[in-house]
Amino acid sequence: MGTAAWVEVYHTVEYGQGWFSPVDPRADDIRKEEKLHDIVRESRGLTLNKLHRKEDGMSGLVVAGYRGELDIRHLDAACREKTYHVVTYGVNRQWLDLNHILRDLLNGDLEALRSALVLADTSGHSKQCKENLTTPLRDVVNSEINTALVDAVLDSQPLDELHTLVSADYAEKLKNALLSALKRIYDGVAMRTWWQAPLTCGLLGLAAWGLKHPYWAVLPGICTLPMSLGILRFQSVRVFTSALGDRPKAKKAVEHVRKAKHHRKGLWLHLLPSLAVLALAATGAAHQYTLDRNAPTAPIFAIPLAGDAPSREAASPGNAQDYLSRARSLWEKSTREPAPASENDRLAATDWALKAVNASPEDNDALLLAGQLTTMEGQSPVAVTKGVTMLKKAASKGSGEAMHILGLMYIMGSQIPKDAGQARHWFTEAANTGRASDMYNLGLMDWRGEGMSATDKDRARQWWNKAAARGDSRAKQALAQGGPGGH
Repeated sequence: MGTAAWVEVYHTVEYGQGWFSPVDPRADDIRKEEKLHDIVRESRGLTLNKLHRKEDGMSGLVVAGYRGELDIRHLDAACREKTYHVVTYGVNRQWLDLNHILRDLLNGDLEALRSALVLADTSGHSKQCKENLTTPLRDVVNSEINTALVDAVLDSQPLDELHTLVSADYAEKLKNALLSALKRIYDGVAMRTWWQAPLTCGLLGLAAWGLKHPYWAVLPGICTLPMSLGILRFQSVRVFTSALGDRPKAKKAVEHVRKAKHHRKGLWLHLLPSLAVLALAATGAAHQYTLDRNAPTAPIFAIPLAGDAPSREAASPGNAQDYLSRARSLWEKSTREPAPASENDRLAATDWALKAVNASPEDNDALLLAGQLTTMEGQSPVAVTKGVTMLKKAASKGSGEAMHILGLMYIMGSQIPKDAGQARHWFTEAANTGRASDMYNLGLMDWRGEGMSATDKDRARQWWNKAAARGDSRAKQALAQGGPGGH
């Protein structure tokens, strides 16, 4: 009873696209690049242009036609001596050729870097080739698309996650070119700086030798390698900063080169000259140590030998000669007696010597013996001062032995303050009188640098040669052990 009715609806959406004349020659490229929905979104003024039903058997097709404008613009751009025709379209200005141009530019930068690497390989390690690598490397690094790749390479990170920006092949090529460029630039810096620290430290070592301080020459030798490697690192960071754009990246680049062991060549370039400077300094110091160990083992300063002093002046007439004879007799006796008898005889000899000086103040023999006895150990400061005065008076009258005693007192600091300058003065005066023992003493002072800013081994040997020529045995021994004959 009643009626029934139903409706069957079949809804199928189809899209189509048509271009009104005149048709832009790049319109089909836009259609291939974008979907129809995206083209509709980028058009403006979209209006319903036509709506009609098309009979098709039992079903009907409703056709809705819309009309809109798609703004297409063309731009000619020049980059890297190439001209590009760029097309942009739509309300939001979509670039049809942007990806193609970016790939072209990126590959151009990469190929320029790879060409520079080939040139560097075929031209050796010339400075110009290494400088030619800096510019193409800077162009590759400065590209914003390459930034993530460069950071990943310097941080030793995998590049798999970065293939969404560029192709895997491009990423691998960039990595290899970047590492090769860093290695060659590092080697170039090493080639230009390997000589700087060895030369500087070598000159400092030679200066130490010239100043007669051979042991100090070892210090520049020890500092050569750290200084050389420091210069290499500083210059590498400076050059990489110029190429990579900032200092943190430059430091990462240096560490990456070292971690990848690409720095071995540069390391050897700096290591070998530095070791050579150190070896020379150590050899010279060892040679000097051998000379010093073989230095004369004779007493520090020579005492007068028999026959070494010129003949004394004749004693003054009167009681002075008797006093002097008595003083000499007691002094010689004291040298053969044990204490305390020797001390008593020495004090008695001093009294008789002073009586001789009082009796004849200008007698050189009396002045010499009295001065020698009153300046011996145990005498009071007043007596020592008086004795030095008498010795200087005898020396002024030409007594070489008085000059010698004064030199010994000043160099040894016995009873008076040590004064190497005064000692050298009196030894020189004594040597000028022909005393071989004081020529030896002057040579010993030069050998040890007494009263000098530095030792003078050559002048020491000259003095010893003079003393040896006069028969001094200590000078001969010194020459045999530490002089030219002992080398």
